[in-house]
Amino acid sequence: MGYLTKLKASNCDFQGIDILKAYVNLEQLDISQCKGMTGFQIENYSKLVIFRASNIRSSNNNFLKQKANLIELDLSENAGIDLSIIQHMNKITKLTLCDNELKNLSELSIQSNLHNLDLSNNFGIDISLICNLVQLKYLNLSDCNIQNLTALKNLQFLEELDISTNFGIDLSGLQFLTTLVKLESQCNDHQNIQALQYLVNLKELDLGNNESIDITPLQYLTKLTNLQLQYCYLQEVSSLSPLCNLEYLDLSYNFITHIKPLKQMTQLTELWLNVNKIIDLTVIQQLPYFDQFVLSEQEESTPQEITLANKMHAIYSTISSLREIRTKCVNIKSVSNSVKQKTAYILKQQIKEHLQFTNIVTSLFQLLRNNEALQ
Repeated sequence: MGYLTKLKASNCDFQGIDILKAYVNLEQLDISQCKGMTGFQIENYSKLVIFRASNIRSSNNNFLKQKANLIELDLSENAGIDLSIIQHMNKITKLTLCDNELKNLSELSIQSNLHNLDLSNNFGIDISLICNLVQLKYLNLSDCNIQNLTALKNLQFLEELDISTNFGIDLSGLQFLTTLVKLESQCNDHQNIQALQYLVNLKELDLGNNESIDITPLQYLTKLTNLQLQYCYLQEVSSLSPLCNLEYLDLSYNFITHIKPLKQMTQLTELWLNVNKIIDLTVIQQLPYFDQFVLSEQEESTPQEITLANKMHAIYSTISSLREIRTKCVNIKSVSNSVKQKTAYILKQQIKEHLQFTNIVTSLFQLLRNNEALQ
């Protein structure tokens, strides 16, 4: 067993760390959700390069200080983590710090080798110093209450970006990120997406759950192969006609009546049009994979689908309201910091529970869709 190089021991009820001391050759170690790791010292594992320790709730971060060889590190869900412990880890290429209540990223600004960074669920984080992480290829800033993206304009190697659930975010600044091939921007209440027209290398784009969005700029994104526009209150899709490379297109839960612009999309292998008001489906019958498309109309939708659709809209509305309340609370000067922090924490937990429920509802949708495809 001393020659073991990879160990996943997540969610284990360890009493101390004696059980791990024998595995000195470990290269990968996962102790996520292990709450009994008191006294753990990572320097005992000189060969360790990948370390995952999310939600261990350790108040002592010193166990990482002497570990400079790590290339991947996950410290998610450890609120109050001291980022100074990673200042000397200059070999790290992948870092996950989601849901840590982070505000300042000054300790990260010197991590010039970072390629993959996840900062999701850090409400109100200051991303101004991300401009120094010029080697980034993947960046997750979802659910951070970010209002603008100008700090990202120097990330000339960025390929994947997730900015979902940042309500009212201004997309100005995205036009500089022409290397992007994948963008996720769900649930942001977008009104203006003009900046997207410059992202001509995009292959995957998710704009789901953005009510009343104007999709005209999408006509320039001719390299798209995957596009998601569900729950966008769309009435027409003429802007999509130039997107002949699409392989996956989700237009479900909209108010679309005419789909003639889709008839040239011969590469489509998956198309979702359920819960719309489409008048004539014959215009796409010649597409090669027509028999595999999900095309059911709203009046033909199952009661389960309609119930889930209504539930999803209600959840997103609640999340939006909770975020607005949290933002206002944090900005009230007459309220003490302790009250602000306590209120913000309670609201954060409520938002987190709602977001978890949306994942459940989304999974149920997928099960229903798979069932439709099989029938």
